[in-house]
Amino acid sequence: MHPEGYGGRWDEASRAKLVRINALRRRAAAPLLAFEEDCASAADARGQCAALAALFERLELPELLAARADELEREGRRQEAAEYARIWDAAVDALEQCAGVLGDMEMDAAAFSRLYLLTLSQYNVGVIPVSLDMVTAGDFDRMRRRHIKHLIILGAAEERLPAPEPEGGVFTGDERRLLAELGLALDAGEAELWREYTLIYNCVSLPGETL
Repeated sequence: MHPEGYGGRWDEASRAKLVRINALRRRAAAPLLAFEEDCASAADARGQCAALAALFERLELPELLAARADELEREGRRQEAAEYARIWDAAVDALEQCAGVLGDMEMDAAAFSRLYLLTLSQYNVGVIPVSLDMVTAGDFDRMRRRHIKHLIILGAAEERLPAPEPEGGVFTGDERRLLAELGLALDAGEAELWREYTLIYNCVSLPGETL
C-alpha cells in the first residue's frame, strides 16, 4: 500500500518511505511477537514472569527509562526525573513479588497480567519535593510535611472523602463470603476505611493558618 494512502503516486521517494515504515513496523513488532510466544509456552506464573522480564530486556527498558530521567534532569524537571528513576525499581519489585508468591501456580497470560497490574498498582513513585520554595501537591497518603501555613483540598466532596472502596482485588465478593463462612473473615474493607479516616485527619490538621 502507498504510504500516503490509496491514490498516491509511486515514485522513488514514496518507495523509500515505505521501506522505512516497514522496517520500523517489523522492529516494533518483533519483541511483541516474541513476548506472545513466550507467554503461550509458559505453563505457570514463574514462566509468565520470565516472559515479561525477557520483554523488558528486549525493549531495553531500564536504559530507556534512565535516558529519559537524564533528559528531564537536564531540562530542569527534577521531580519528573526522580519519578522516572523509580519506575524501573517498582516494575522489577512487582515482578519479583509475583514470582515469589505465585511460583509454579498454573496461570495463563491474561490471569498473570491482572495479578501483576494489581501488584504494580500498590506502588507509588511519588518522591519528596526537590526544593522547599514550591507548592507541594499530592494525594493524602503522600502529604508528610509539617509546619505548613496553608492547605487546599481539591475536589472535596462527601462521595470522595473518605475515598470509595476500590473495585477489583484478588478475591471477589462471593469468595470473601465463602471464606467468612469457613472462618476466615477478611476485614480489609473496614481496615481501609479507618485508614482513610486517619489520612483525612492527618491532612486537615497540617496547616497552621488556613484550610
